[in-house]
Amino acid sequence: MFEHIFELGYVRNWKEAIGFYLAYLFMLAVCLGIIVGIVGIVFGAIGYGTSEYISNLMFGIGNVAAIILDVTLAILIVKRKSLLKSFESILMIGAAGLLSVFGAGMLGLIPVAVLTTKKVAGQTKIEDHATPADDTVDRVDGVS
Repeated sequence: MFEHIFELGYVRNWKEAIGFYLAYLFMLAVCLGIIVGIVGIVFGAIGYGTSEYISNLMFGIGNVAAIILDVTLAILIVKRKSLLKSFESILMIGAAGLLSVFGAGMLGLIPVAVLTTKKVAGQTKIEDHATPADDTVDRVDGVS
């Protein structure tokens, strides 16, 4: 379930996609906790605003960071699988961003996990886990 978790070009089945979702949700929560915690400590230490203001600022920064991280992850997956020309993939990137706005990292990772189940462009079988970099061919133009 958690094999190949950092290989973004890997074609996952639904069980692996759920594992991907859970692993990246945990990592996203840890990263956002660190980012928001640092912001809270810095602004609290310099006495910038009230505790309510700092709390709202931390919440806003966490939401923006979740949107950026979810959309970036979706773009990296689509790029790694050479699906940038696919309209469905572009919609999934947009869905990741839109769902991140309403549900932070939790909802925004759902389309990202679905993208991990898509085949690499030009791939015919799901058992073939080749990545675009694996099937590159040297081209000879015949021009000196």
